[in-house]
Amino acid sequence: MGAAAGGLLLERTTGVGCTPYGAELYALGSAGPVLRSKLTVFDACRNVFGSIPVRAVASGQNAVLEPTHQIVRIEDATGAMIPLRGLHQGTFERVRAAGPTAVEVHGPTSMQLVDISQPEAPVVKAGGLLTPVNVEWLRYEVSERAPRLLTVPTSLAKTTGPVTTLYWENPNALPTVAGSIANDDPTGEWRTSAQFLYQLSPTDGPTIRLRRFPAGGVTRAPRQTLAADVDQVLTQPVPAGLGKRANIWFEADSSNLVILEQRAGGAGVVSTTIVNWFGRSQGGYEWIFTGPPTSSIPVSMGLAKGRAVLVFNDQIATATKDGVGSAAKFEARDVTLDGLLAMNEDFVYLGVSFHSGAETKGALVLRAQDLSEVARYTTAEGVLSMAEVGANLVFGMRSTLTVASPACPVR
Repeated sequence: MGAAAGGLLLERTTGVGCTPYGAELYALGSAGPVLRSKLTVFDACRNVFGSIPVRAVASGQNAVLEPTHQIVRIEDATGAMIPLRGLHQGTFERVRAAGPTAVEVHGPTSMQLVDISQPEAPVVKAGGLLTPVNVEWLRYEVSERAPRLLTVPTSLAKTTGPVTTLYWENPNALPTVAGSIANDDPTGEWRTSAQFLYQLSPTDGPTIRLRRFPAGGVTRAPRQTLAADVDQVLTQPVPAGLGKRANIWFEADSSNLVILEQRAGGAGVVSTTIVNWFGRSQGGYEWIFTGPPTSSIPVSMGLAKGRAVLVFNDQIATATKDGVGSAAKFEARDVTLDGLLAMNEDFVYLGVSFHSGAETKGALVLRAQDLSEVARYTTAEGVLSMAEVGANLVFGMRSTLTVASPACPVR
């Protein structure tokens, strides 16, 4: 709620679930409040922030509708709320390479195209807020090269939601938003690899359901249903003494499925983590090994070329189908490991907090084979994603991006 243009600006919702959210402007008089205008700001099934997204902050003829950062100007004559567009409106969580000198930048309610041909002075060339916001929490970019998830998971929003929005890749331009997938399981986590989408759904018991969907089966139709070419209930031996599954991470490729499970200890305390490796077999996946329990808390994980990197709060370990590696480990000393940004055969890129002196945010680069340190980068905020563009590394953050040039060599 806020005061604007001599009236009262209120947040508006028509219910819960798949209903629009917005703002209404009321004139105040002796006869009581009178509705002058209304504006839909968010028209989607699920909100990444987990609450009603409109919070009005007003001054004179202008108002900001948070957390979408939508600025509106209120006309004197009609009271109409006119959305103001700007290339810099939005957030910068997910960065993606978009050619040799550009990146796509995606936030929960925005997308932009940024030219980094001059790394010291990036320029936003197109985009801004999506008005009204009609995209869901889980966003999937359809590409001829490989499908890509545009959502950056956060501690506030780990679930999938009832609908996945489809973005269609355009050469040298921002994607087109068109169509969606209806998720029959609104909580199972999604991953992409090559030309497939994977969804992992924990069941009530010790088993886990895995489904794989060919990426080429999607269209621009709304709320379409995908047909799985693999639909399997996975089982694996569980070490004695472990409690119920508390959280789960996974990655998949054409030959492997790696699942990291956080399990509850005594009295419901989360204290144990195990890693499960499954190999591709005819018609599905078969269990290969379960790694020894550890008390470290999982943060994230990655998989490339049959090699997994397991990121915990206090260390990093590697694993292959032959087991969890003991030689290649990185123990965090002067850093807090915030999450895995990217990995390839040569390097592992991590978002971290540095603790040498005053705490700073940034990125840490390790060699993939032995997890030895290669480079450190400090940034203005916590790094949420990374893209390699030509000779540069681009780090995506909440309110800005950083171009590191020259980049740590990648090959």
